[in-house]
Amino acid sequence: MMGNASSSAPGANGRLAGRVAEQRLLSGTLSASAEGIPAAVMVHGEAGVGKTRLVRQVTEHFRTLGHEVLWGTCVHFGAASVPFAGVVQALDSWAHHVEPAIRTAVFEGCEELSILLPSMGMRPSDVHASRLLPVVDRVVQRIVDRQPTIIVVDDLQWADVSSLDVLAYLIAGFRRQNLALVVTIREEDRPVGHPLHGWLADMRRLPGVSELMLARLDADETSEQIVQFLGRPTTEELVADVLARSGGNAYLTELLVRDLQPDARSVPSEPPQALREALLARWHSLSEPARVVTQVLAVGGRPTPFEILSAVAESALPAQDIPVLVREAVDAGVVQVVGDQTYWFRHPLLAEVLLATLTGHELMPVHAAYADALAASVASRPDLAAGLSADLAVHHEGAGHFDQAFEFSLQAADFAHDLHASSVEAAHLTRACALWERAGEEAHGSTEDRIALLLRTSRVSELAGALENTETLDQAISLVDRQNQPLLASTLLAQRGDIAWELDPSNSQVRPELFEAVQLTEPFPDSSERSFALVCLSEAQLWDVHTPQLPPHIWGQIQEAVEVAQRRGSEAATAWALACRAHCLGDEHRWLESLRDAEMSYELARRSGHLASMNLAAIWRANAMWHLGRIAEAAQRGQADAKELLSLGSAQWGCFLAGMAADVLIELGRWAECDDLLREALAARRSGIPGAKVRYMAARLAARRGQEPIAQQHLDRALELVPIEFEGLFGHVFQLELLLVRGDSEQALELIRPVLADQLNDGVERATDELMLWGARAAADVAERARDLRDAEAEQEAIRQLDELLAMVSKTPLPRPELSVDADPIWSAYRAMVVAETTRCRGSAGQALAWERAASYCQAISFRWFEATAQWRQAQALLSDGASRSALAEPLRQAHTIALELGAAPLVEETELLARIARIRLDQPVDPPPQKESDRPAALATLTSREREVLSHLVAGRTNPEIARDLFISDKTVSVHVTNLMRKMGTT
Repeated sequence: MMGNASSSAPGANGRLAGRVAEQRLLSGTLSASAEGIPAAVMVHGEAGVGKTRLVRQVTEHFRTLGHEVLWGTCVHFGAASVPFAGVVQALDSWAHHVEPAIRTAVFEGCEELSILLPSMGMRPSDVHASRLLPVVDRVVQRIVDRQPTIIVVDDLQWADVSSLDVLAYLIAGFRRQNLALVVTIREEDRPVGHPLHGWLADMRRLPGVSELMLARLDADETSEQIVQFLGRPTTEELVADVLARSGGNAYLTELLVRDLQPDARSVPSEPPQALREALLARWHSLSEPARVVTQVLAVGGRPTPFEILSAVAESALPAQDIPVLVREAVDAGVVQVVGDQTYWFRHPLLAEVLLATLTGHELMPVHAAYADALAASVASRPDLAAGLSADLAVHHEGAGHFDQAFEFSLQAADFAHDLHASSVEAAHLTRACALWERAGEEAHGSTEDRIALLLRTSRVSELAGALENTETLDQAISLVDRQNQPLLASTLLAQRGDIAWELDPSNSQVRPELFEAVQLTEPFPDSSERSFALVCLSEAQLWDVHTPQLPPHIWGQIQEAVEVAQRRGSEAATAWALACRAHCLGDEHRWLESLRDAEMSYELARRSGHLASMNLAAIWRANAMWHLGRIAEAAQRGQADAKELLSLGSAQWGCFLAGMAADVLIELGRWAECDDLLREALAARRSGIPGAKVRYMAARLAARRGQEPIAQQHLDRALELVPIEFEGLFGHVFQLELLLVRGDSEQALELIRPVLADQLNDGVERATDELMLWGARAAADVAERARDLRDAEAEQEAIRQLDELLAMVSKTPLPRPELSVDADPIWSAYRAMVVAETTRCRGSAGQALAWERAASYCQAISFRWFEATAQWRQAQALLSDGASRSALAEPLRQAHTIALELGAAPLVEETELLARIARIRLDQPVDPPPQKESDRPAALATLTSREREVLSHLVAGRTNPEIARDLFISDKTVSVHVTNLMRKMGTT
């Protein structure tokens, strides 16, 4: 392993050896970004292969062309992650070199960033995570508005999770900005479980993202690199010798040939045998005192201001010598200046290698000196205290000051909590848990305090999406005495069982921990813990039921949970129980009752601060509003709930609510709002069910826009997160829709029967309705295609399969105790679409009327995309029936208008194709621009305002009845206006 080389193949002339194709690809992407095609490029390769050098040389070229280049570097320092570090460094470096007026304008109204940016004074700021990402985005967009911008983040494998969140947010927000993001990623240093694995999997399925893999240099490229260093032609022997020893790694080649004599024909007989020796070769050329300074810098763990470095080094060296020694290290290329009087290694991994040269006994006093120096900084600048707590925790731990390390770990966790950086908070809490045994009792407290810390760590890890991190909860369970602490044990076991379901939602089997949790509370029938345990058990059992009728014992458990919580007078317990009852009532299709319980639960949970209940209540409130036909309210309430939950730190299920709201917004045709909602949710990169929900919604939106590859990427990622069989997400529905977008109607029709049977058996109402809609469309597509090919057998087979699907649904009616069919507007719209598709499948008469009725039902509930689809089909049917152009013009134009407004490219193409076939103009009437009286043509000057309106409609190809309808006047009045127009214009 080795640190990033600052050059892939640098030489005296500064050119890059080789990498011609890579430079062309990267340059092409950056050029396109300047034309409003934003992009992100992930440059991969092993350490030392030349990632940084390639990116620096290409971006420096674009800097000369007028691009703004912001550069940030991630550093590796134990577990001391600082939120947003990589991106903040890039922004702060930019802020230091621009004019003060520009800096002020860009940062105006972005005071929240003062908690992170030294250039803004590091002022304390009370800021929610829901605001930090948009604020960073706002600053970046302002920079982009000034000039094309390239943001580089080097060594992304060491990025903190919040930096990954910011980059994901920027990428998910690509529109038409002149913005490029370039990151370098080392192939090493990414163990199993590293957050970058999931981040890359998510980013690969977003538009505008590409990857560039840097392989080692071949013989010709290595020869070019050597020539640049030696300044003369080289020999085949030297190239072969270098290539054999470096393996084509550009950095190792650099170290091997940098000090060769111009006439050298081979490398020294004892070249570096391993990476460590290669990295240390240049370091060994320093004087002994300079080596000591670099070792001190390495212990610092990150770019260090000279003031801190000097204060620490003074314990081993004369203070007056330190500036000279730092300059020696810089001149030798071991250390470089990375900011205002801030220093770090030219090859960052050298810090790790140097740490390995020091024994634990030698490291302890250096860590102690860093702790003292940082404490002195905090004393002089208290505003830095929270931001430096992570470094203080690491240095105190290295110094053997475990009490202080424990305390500062908790402070660092609290700082991350204030920023709602749950992943960073979880890392600091995990370190605090590990330090517990080594810290004194006075510092860490009692066993009960330890259990509380473990429980907090588990809950924060769950919020961060680290569901697999169950060790802390298991450890807490092991510390509890079940006989003497049965209620605490019950709470821990219930949470453990709940997390186990989230880890594997496809395995609906109820966990034994949940039964034990309930059993432990039996001696305490009026305890909040019993209510909590009963709810956790009932929730798991609800997901384990696969019949339309729920077993009565589940309802009994839930009722007991509600009664116990109410007797106890606990708002939190009552909220949890009511949310579960809302779930149960929803499963029984008692949506009015479900809504009442969900709304009561949400308010109680909000007052008591019980996030888990808020999550569950919000989900079932949204479900109930949808099924009751309160669609616009469901969209508005869903967005508000998602925003509130995210701001309170519920990143996982707040994103799920965002996905639910996005689902409704897609159907309502509010796609721009949906874009904003999905952008933030995709940037959060949630795992499990919430992550899959968001991906399914992104897939649907992309499919309806005609972005099939993007839709497939989102669908693939959703299936990686949660198996398609999980009934709570209806994955098969989205799979079917994408198959139909592709034109794979036969495959869709083949898939739907077993899926529909499962949903009917489970009594899943909405999924059944949607599946039937897509099944009818698939059958109609197949039958229509067969008729075009005169394949009567295939046509009849499609009709037969549709009849089977219809028979399956009619034999298994779903209960709707609170709504009649006529009062269920969503089901009525779906049913009307199925009826219309059925007439299309059978080639029946009356198709135009069926589609008109379907469009009317969809219009009534503002299902814009379905409305436009039905109007397009209506126009098709009218054309087949031989109707007049004026008859089919209205639905076709309306379909085209809606499709354009939505950005539904496939529907736009279909309506425009049909318009060409029917010879119908789709232009919208445009009022002529206002003109001075003297500028108007003589004929136009005589027209009245109403006559000019009529004229604009005539120019757009409208018929008299259409003009009458648009202007709310009679056909006869239109005729009069047309006659007057012809007379005044001198036409006949």
